[in-house]
Parts: sequence; C-alpha cells; structure tokens
Amino acid sequence: MDSINFDNVKAEKAKALRRYNRFRRIGRFFRAAEVSVAVLFVLWTFTRLPFAVQISGEFLRRIAGFISTPLFVFVLGNCIVVAPHQVL
Repeated sequence: MDSINFDNVKAEKAKALRRYNRFRRIGRFFRAAEVSVAVLFVLWTFTRLPFAVQISGEFLRRIAGFISTPLFVFVLGNCIVVAPHQVL
C-alpha cells in the first residue's frame, strides 16, 4: 500500500518538475525578448539623437532671444505686480 502512494508522489513530483522547467523556459524566452526590444529601442533612439539635439538647441536659442527682449521683461514685471491684486 505504501509503495503505491510513494509511486504517486514520485509521478506527481516529476510532473511538477516538468511544469516548473517549462515555466522557466518560457520566462527565459520573454526576458530575452524584452532585452532584445530594449536594445533595439536604444539603438533606434541613438540614431535620432543628433537631430533631436539640433532641434532642441535651435528652440532654446529662440526662447532665450525672446525672453531677453525688453518688452518681455516689462510684461513679466507687470504680471508679477498685478497678479497678487487679482486674487483678492
């Protein structure tokens, strides 16, 4: 009687180990796919980086040119003075 239970336990253990190993293989596959996608995304980003830096530099130059005008400083100063009085 005990040998039948022992055989059942061994069979169940073997089945559980197969299932565990299958899940590990699937997990390894998805980790490898995730790393591959991440590497491709980084490579894709680096190919477009010079263009993005060029656009950002041009944008910052234009914004700095606009902010440094006397008209912008005058309007900003007036907004700072008027804003607290509008809240009341």
